[in-house]
Amino acid sequence: MRGVILLGASGSIGKQTLSLLEAYPDRYRLIGLSVHQQVEAVLPWVEKLRPEWLCITDATTYAVWQNRNGYPFSIIPSSALSEVLSSTSADIVLNAISGAAGFLASYATLQNPRPYLALANKESLVFGGKWLAPYRQRIIPVDSEHSAIFQCLQGENPNWIEKIILTASGGPFRGKKQEEL
Repeated sequence: MRGVILLGASGSIGKQTLSLLEAYPDRYRLIGLSVHQQVEAVLPWVEKLRPEWLCITDATTYAVWQNRNGYPFSIIPSSALSEVLSSTSADIVLNAISGAAGFLASYATLQNPRPYLALANKESLVFGGKWLAPYRQRIIPVDSEHSAIFQCLQGENPNWIEKIILTASGGPFRGKKQEEL
């Protein structure tokens, strides 16, 4: 059974991942997860999947939840997340944190020689690719365009690739007119 940590659990990728973890309880065990503010959105999943901890990365939201009792998991602040990631026994850390905030979690995960980093946070590569590059053997892109490129390049000779054209199909570019781009 593989241990999984899910960062950014309340977003669309996080919810899809929680659905998969629920569907395959004999293959995966949720060790921990993080949310920024939307704790209530993940509580039903937390009750089903029974992680060891929940990290709340928003300080105000953490202050509201830190002293609540009756949950079979620890509630930890964002200041503890890097230490947890760099020492975890998890097999996979899926980083679906939105934006540049996800970089520190990616980097902390890769400081630990054990887990693979399933990366849905493109900003980690854009912002900190030079710091993550030494660990590229343990990074698996799992979202949209960067996963498609990763899959297309499997088994190919990188010297044969002249350039890769990546379209801007979503995110902040969605719905923009050519003049706005």
